[in-house]
Amino acid sequence: MTTGETGAARLLGGLPGARAAVEAIDLIRLLGHGQQLALDERKADAVTCYEVLAVPAPLRTPEYAEVFDPAATPRSPTAPRYTFYLHEAALLTPVGGPAVMTAQLRALAESPWPVRVVPFTAGARPSLLRPFVYLEFADAPAVAYSGGRPEVAGEHRAALVELDRLAWDADRTRVELRGRAWSAR
Repeated sequence: MTTGETGAARLLGGLPGARAAVEAIDLIRLLGHGQQLALDERKADAVTCYEVLAVPAPLRTPEYAEVFDPAATPRSPTAPRYTFYLHEAALLTPVGGPAVMTAQLRALAESPWPVRVVPFTAGARPSLLRPFVYLEFADAPAVAYSGGRPEVAGEHRAALVELDRLAWDADRTRVELRGRAWSAR
């Protein structure tokens, strides 16, 4: 490292110009605070959310959300385009009892945003083990958050392709959710 060269400069020094700019923005987000997700989500043009064991927070009914945080206020999606993926395990993980789960399944089936389920038959995939939120912006590079922390978006782009390929389409998901809500009564 030369005099005056920062760690970021050392990390980004070998990258071509445009790529270095994207990686620099990702690096700034990586060093930022966890509250950045809520701010970024409000500015995003598109948000894709993937959850493994629970319903994504913006889609939770008040009763379902209360199980996770009694003081929680349900939040509504704010970006113009939202897509939600959830693993089938989230539908089978009991939260708050049968009445809460039935209401939550109905709410998912009637969601105004696309909801797609990744079935157990898709198998285990390393890229789909952790939940994440992927945000796209008109005037900035995409960013991903996992566990509330920002991460370099690149690895999540591949996960999105895999999600799109493996998940049931939105229509089949609605049919499955309605059937599960009916049978959970």
